[in-house]
Formats: sequence, C-alpha cells, structure tokens
Amino acid sequence: METVATLVFKIYRGTPQHADWVVACLQGAWPRLVGETLARVCSPSSIAGSRLTIEILDADWAQAIRSMREELTDKLRTATDREVQHLSFCCRFGNARLEARGAECGSRKAKAGIRGKKLE
Repeated sequence: METVATLVFKIYRGTPQHADWVVACLQGAWPRLVGETLARVCSPSSIAGSRLTIEILDADWAQAIRSMREELTDKLRTATDREVQHLSFCCRFGNARLEARGAECGSRKAKAGIRGKKLE
C-alpha cells in the first residue's frame, strides 16, 4: 500500500507545482526527518530535478551537516519515495549565501561573508 505522500508526489509529478510541493512537504516534516537539533541549523530550500538543496544557517554546523550527506540522502530518498536522489548545500551566514557541492561551505571565505560565490 502506498503512503499518502507517495500518492501526492505522483499527482504533482510533472506539474509546475511539483518542486514547490516536495520542498513544502519536506519543510513540514523536517524536524521529524532530521531531528530537532539539526532542524534548527538547516532546512530544505529548493529542489531541481532530483537534487535537493539544503540551506545551512549556522557556520559552526556546516562541516557536521556535510559529513552526514549519505545518511541524509538515504533518509530523504526514503521519505520522498525516491524524489530526492542527491543533495547540495547552500550556506547562509548573515547576508552571505554560498552554494556548495564539493567545496567546504563552512570555510573561512564563507564565514567572511562572500556573497553569491558558487563553489564546486
């Protein structure tokens, strides 16, 4: 038997609202998915295809969150019935926002407040 979330994901799949729906569902369930402590320092911000971007709000947690990539990906893959396959991290420290896939978003440059710099 399919879960309600799975059915709703299928209904919205292929529509312009699909990405917004997936992110909204994840935001609502975020504390239950990742725990209260982690939910206070990061949150899902967008999805493109099967790549979810998680925004990290606290520079001190950046490395710890990034080190949990596999565990988070597995949890989110299961929770979204495989809608999420990959993760990216976006760090927001004050007004600075850095997109990061392979680079360190908790680096000194990030903490110094470089705006809009893409890291690969």
